[in-house]
Amino acid sequence: MNFSLKLLVSIFLSALFAINCFSVTLASSKSSSAVVVVYHRFNEPAFESTSIRLEQFKAHLSELKKNQYNVVSLPEIVSSINLGRDLPDRTIGLSVDDAYRSFYDVAWPLLKAAKMPVTLFVSTDVVDRQAPGYMTWDQIREVQKEGVTIGSQTKSHKHLPLLSLGDAKMEIDKANIRIATELGKNPLY
Repeated sequence: MNFSLKLLVSIFLSALFAINCFSVTLASSKSSSAVVVVYHRFNEPAFESTSIRLEQFKAHLSELKKNQYNVVSLPEIVSSINLGRDLPDRTIGLSVDDAYRSFYDVAWPLLKAAKMPVTLFVSTDVVDRQAPGYMTWDQIREVQKEGVTIGSQTKSHKHLPLLSLGDAKMEIDKANIRIATELGKNPLY
């Protein structure tokens, strides 16, 4: 494998690791920065460790609105950082992992009403299997048409740092192909 492909995969794996943290601060060389808040499930008490209560989520959205945070899309944040452009103070990005059905039923209607951009990261195997508690491809297409950025969270949601470089690349490539097939375009991430 050539050096640039290894570097690209290494960068991607590092980004996936960072996205799995509750929040992560991204900074450019000009000290411009954004905080990316990552959610998983919404109002699912059976999954206490990864679910946010509805009243908490509504409070988050209220805080973001009333205290004049700049909620922008992840593509805008990444583009600004890559191009060395400054981001406004108090820039926030919103991200949701795993494409749980509660994003579609609970979070998306609130985010859409608040006009807040969000990126949804999808693991394709669970969607293909129509696993209970996960969104369907039709639902993912619907939210994409309504403005949600779709990202890839690999094929089977394996912990990529534990895989060989070849297996990690396969996880990423197969997920990207499935997403492109279902949604008509390659995921940005």
